[in-house]
Amino acid sequence: MTVTRPVLMMGWNQHWLTALDELLPDGSVVVVEEPDVYQGKHIAARWSGHPVVREVLFAEYQQTDRFLDVVTRQHAREPVRCVLPALEYSVEAAAQAALELGLPGAGAVAARIFRDKIAQITTCQRAGIAVPRFAEINDAAGVAAFGGDEPFVLKPANRQASLGVVIVRPGDDPEQTWQECVGADEGPQLARRDLRWRYLAEEFVAGPEYSVEALVTSGEIVFANVTAKRVHPGRYPVEAGHVVPAPAGPGVAELPALMQELVRATGFGTGLLHGEWIISDGTPVFVECAARPAGDWIFDLIDLVTGVNLYDAAVRALGGQDPLTRRRHTGCTAAAAVRFGFPAEPGTVTDVSGVDAASSAPGVVRVPHVPAAGDEIRSLGSSWGRLAAVIATGMDQADAEAAAVASLDKITVTMRPYR
Repeated sequence: MTVTRPVLMMGWNQHWLTALDELLPDGSVVVVEEPDVYQGKHIAARWSGHPVVREVLFAEYQQTDRFLDVVTRQHAREPVRCVLPALEYSVEAAAQAALELGLPGAGAVAARIFRDKIAQITTCQRAGIAVPRFAEINDAAGVAAFGGDEPFVLKPANRQASLGVVIVRPGDDPEQTWQECVGADEGPQLARRDLRWRYLAEEFVAGPEYSVEALVTSGEIVFANVTAKRVHPGRYPVEAGHVVPAPAGPGVAELPALMQELVRATGFGTGLLHGEWIISDGTPVFVECAARPAGDWIFDLIDLVTGVNLYDAAVRALGGQDPLTRRRHTGCTAAAAVRFGFPAEPGTVTDVSGVDAASSAPGVVRVPHVPAAGDEIRSLGSSWGRLAAVIATGMDQADAEAAAVASLDKITVTMRPYR
């Protein structure tokens, strides 16, 4: 792909940049990042590892439009080819920027809906898509009022990475549960200023969980994948792994069509969607949907199985090009899986061993994440609390998962618990 105009990335996305390092000429990407986030995530130290990055522009974009002057000045100086919504907290900003510059994007209304789970579930309900019983929650009294004899889920409506999601069971203390949800901390992911959060309670829906990764152009899904999710058991339903493609089962084949209904109901234009669903007694029930790349190396799994690099395809779609002309192969494996390790309790990492053995285990593609000595695992209640990740392939879904689990078992992370 020959790029004569820069790609504008709203927020620093390590995975997307790694993909673009291989796909675009050096210096093709200009990143817009919050000054606080740039410092907190130590992005300066990561920059040299991504030759595709030309420049980082500092601007506030989280829950504000103060970034627009920076974006329009950049476009006036050198017209932008496309705008990438790289992070959950930059979805609205990317949509606003694309609209301001006359480029394809999600659309301002759709972006607002996909940044608020209350707006999402309300929109789905109006469109006739199955949703759980729900209510906006503003305090501990609301937690108590929603509860009853059945468990339910309490979660932030506009955060990310399963942060603050708690399964509430009968007898749980409402005040303690409320504080646990609102007090969830993701540190350097956020700008250090007052931001607005909303909270949502939903009835607990039992059943296997799935996600649909969709590429949309002008309101039509042009590529869809269904991923089977594995969720960590217990009070915090954090993803423990993913499998591509999802095994066939009741309701699974309906999911791409339901995603298209969601696209139409929200008026979503062009970009990526990552929707989450639970199939309960054969009926798909909507959980939530993000208008940015799927995390957890799901795109890596899709590429291994289908040959479609969704990072590249999204750049092309958001630049007004045919997004699927660069399929690099027809798929080299029947199934791919990623598995994550979790600590028993929060603490500081003191030693990591077994990574070489894990990397060379049968079926393993790579070990994309392990912590380093000195890293702090502050919470088990979000994706930021994982210890390791392993990607593996296999002759079928069970084979791929078994290879990932066996490899993960070879990694030992020693920690000093917080006292």
